[in-house]
Amino acid sequence: MVTKETARKRKKILLVVIAIIVGLLLVGTCVCLFILGTPLKAQEKSLSIYNNPSANVEVETNADGYIAFSPANMNDVDTGVVFYQGARVDIEAYSCLFNGLAAQGVLAIGLKSPMNFAILNQDAAIKVIEKYPQIKSWYLAGHSLGGVAASNCLAAHPDAFSGIIFCASYPANDLTKVNPRVLTVLASNDKICTQDKVESAKSKLPIGSREFVIRCGNHAQFGDYGPQQGDGEATISYNEQNAQLVDQMLKFVKEE
Repeated sequence: MVTKETARKRKKILLVVIAIIVGLLLVGTCVCLFILGTPLKAQEKSLSIYNNPSANVEVETNADGYIAFSPANMNDVDTGVVFYQGARVDIEAYSCLFNGLAAQGVLAIGLKSPMNFAILNQDAAIKVIEKYPQIKSWYLAGHSLGGVAASNCLAAHPDAFSGIIFCASYPANDLTKVNPRVLTVLASNDKICTQDKVESAKSKLPIGSREFVIRCGNHAQFGDYGPQQGDGEATISYNEQNAQLVDQMLKFVKEE
């Protein structure tokens, strides 16, 4: 038979256990929020380009939540790329990429998102492209989780875009019915967006989709925000990886 004293002791123990569990959950939640809320900052090189782009490129930070790298002479520009950032990455970290595209006559738009999570701002591209009626061919692009957000936008608005570029990324949904032009750019030393993950998603891409692998590059060097936990080590410079990315993107969007 359980005495009242024993029952009280059990109750106290139970309350202590519950308090410990709640405390651990609160600590875990705080840690997760801290990690998710800590941005991956643009490094010096990208910030320098953002503030001092090429002579034939102009940069605008728009109050509607995006940055635009535009060719200085927009009269003959008819192609644009809208880019979704990787998770937690400052959009300015892709300034060297945007500058490279704009210097060769392509309007480059970088979308800003809540907490730097593009998945929370998937349809933002639609609002932006309406501001540039002279652009005839729009392409979506995204790095890592940003590629997922871009593919979701494409699936919802297939008639608005000519194609999509996955940078160390792949679609979460089936794009075979949408049938866009697709370029996937990967890096051989990427340990975050691995070849196995990319292979498993290929059934969601239309026939004729293209793929290019940057040898010796890694996941983080698709932008300029420093090392990323869990990634492989790049054995080429950021400048070299970015140059190859720019080259592949330009060839793709200008072939149409």
